[in-house]
Amino acid sequence: MEKDVYKSSQYNIFFEDKAGVTLLYNTFTTALIKLTKEKAEKIKITLKLNDLNELETDEYNLLINNGFIINNKINEIDQVKFRYYRGVFNSRDFRVTIVPTLNCNLNCPYCFERDKRDENITLKEYEEIYKFIDKQLFICQPNDFGISWYGGEPLLEVDTIENISNKIDIICKNNNIKRACDSIVTNGYLLDEDCAKRLFNCGIKKIQITLDGDRDAHNKQRILKNGEGTFDKILNSIIIAQRYFELVTVRFNTNKSNHEGIVRLLKNKSDIFNKNNIVISVGRLKNYLGGIVSKENDNDCLNGFELQNIQGYIDNYYKRVKTVNKMPIQIKHTNCGAESHKCFIIGPKLKIYKCAEALGYSDSVGFIVDGDFQPNEVFWQWFNYNIFNNNEKCMSCKYVPMCMGGCPSSRKRLGIPNNEICGYWEQWLNIKFNELINTLN
Repeated sequence: MEKDVYKSSQYNIFFEDKAGVTLLYNTFTTALIKLTKEKAEKIKITLKLNDLNELETDEYNLLINNGFIINNKINEIDQVKFRYYRGVFNSRDFRVTIVPTLNCNLNCPYCFERDKRDENITLKEYEEIYKFIDKQLFICQPNDFGISWYGGEPLLEVDTIENISNKIDIICKNNNIKRACDSIVTNGYLLDEDCAKRLFNCGIKKIQITLDGDRDAHNKQRILKNGEGTFDKILNSIIIAQRYFELVTVRFNTNKSNHEGIVRLLKNKSDIFNKNNIVISVGRLKNYLGGIVSKENDNDCLNGFELQNIQGYIDNYYKRVKTVNKMPIQIKHTNCGAESHKCFIIGPKLKIYKCAEALGYSDSVGFIVDGDFQPNEVFWQWFNYNIFNNNEKCMSCKYVPMCMGGCPSSRKRLGIPNNEICGYWEQWLNIKFNELINTLN
């Protein structure tokens, strides 16, 4: 094998801690190796100068087998593109989120749906949804199929959720498709013991409940329509959820002013949040004005680097032995389901959306008509906002295989490159590498 036909991958990252332990990671292959200080210096210089003849045979084989060095005729951007488009146009990746209602029992001031309520999916519309799902399962033949529930507040429609879930069971059985577990995103206010049992019994095994910080911060934002706070009720709902669901994701909406309250809450209520089936998710709170985020009004919102700093700050108080001896990240094809051509969010009036942030607004991408998806011009526009179109900044970034340009909705809104996510994955890797080195020492 001629070494002069190979080159260093542009996605190699060296990480060295204070004690001199060095990790070499490739963001495209996700390969990770631990190096001694001496070997790290040798490999670093060799890769920088692209003088691979200096490598021993075992070193050379290790690097080439894990993608740290590649054939010099390969354009790595083309590899990233191929992986991305394979994810976008995967014919078997069929996912559905149902929004039974846009109505909500809360009145959060930042909500992107707050002016588009009192709309429910009708019984007649559900018949069209059944036909649509039945046709797509026959065409796509996915390995399994599950529904995600969203709102509005989906727990306002528990009877509907039960009925629809039973119908989906029958449709999957008729198509010989394995029925996967369902999931639901809720504000949690209406979740009591009876509701949790009903959801679990109809196949929902994953639930996400949102808090906006500690009691003071939360009760200023996530309020009832009469202005009353909801913190204590929702915290109790998290306790109930932990007893019924396989996975409980507690999402904390975070900005510059409330993250310290989140840390205090995690410390003071560690008996609640340290359960094995509870996962903490930190979300970036955005300022929505009529369904559109205004960049000028995002002064209290976090950029990618700040968000990951706060994530690390919170992680210091919320340690969980989950990532030991695992690669820092799985291979990513796309950033989220909004980029998949077979991922559908179905709302009232049979409108189809690519992203929940567009619910109720004119950004629907089409309709269900006679059991078929009829796309409009907005559907095709979504595929123009990928990171490969005249985007030198992203194409030269070592972290693009991990980031893939960040949130596609933000790319559509803010343009490309999506600067609000820049720095997030660099800081994320630094945190994960430090954690990994601590477990190896």
